[in-house]
Amino acid sequence: MCNSEGSFVVCISFTMFIIFFLISLLTFILPLSEYYDYDLHKCNITTVLAPNTVPMIDKNLWDSCDCGRRCVSLKPCIKLYSNIDPDIMIKEKYYESKYDDCTFTYGNCENDLEYMISSLNESKKMAISYVNKTVDCYYNVNMDNIYLEKSMDLVWGYIWLSITTLLFILFCTVLLKVYIFTNNKNKNKFSNKEEADTDERYHDFKMKQFESHLV
Repeated sequence: MCNSEGSFVVCISFTMFIIFFLISLLTFILPLSEYYDYDLHKCNITTVLAPNTVPMIDKNLWDSCDCGRRCVSLKPCIKLYSNIDPDIMIKEKYYESKYDDCTFTYGNCENDLEYMISSLNESKKMAISYVNKTVDCYYNVNMDNIYLEKSMDLVWGYIWLSITTLLFILFCTVLLKVYIFTNNKNKNKFSNKEEADTDERYHDFKMKQFESHLV
């Protein structure tokens, strides 16, 4: 498919377009589609959940994390709930935290008991600081999610989208040029073949005339 020079250029253009399109889709287009639906409100934190002990005793409210090559550890998981809807866990950042299981995870991912104990104690302090606290929050009419922060880098998003659009135009242009070039090439081949056939028929005609004169 990408053996000829024209096809190779088409393949490269198409590949670049797909890469930039997927990046734009996941990092900008999808988040932007719901961005303006989320409005600023006030939420009163009514429930705060945090781990009470180290994960060796109870893994509840400890979140799995990657601490390096072939290393998996756990971090304290803090969950906040509000008076807006006591069944919806508040998430930290708009869209970025959409699929998170915790509002916050505290500390670094370290496979060390002493560090875990330290992060456990600090996470308890952090959790207590949110009890009965009123905070800014963002949610839409359907109450799909509640977020503490709502921000998007719109400038970079539109830059990515512009690059993607230009690559799509480039791909279409290259594809059109390759099509025109291939079409003209085939026409020339057909024309040359017709000329060769005409010359061959003329040559045969002349030979027959010559032979008839000899007779």
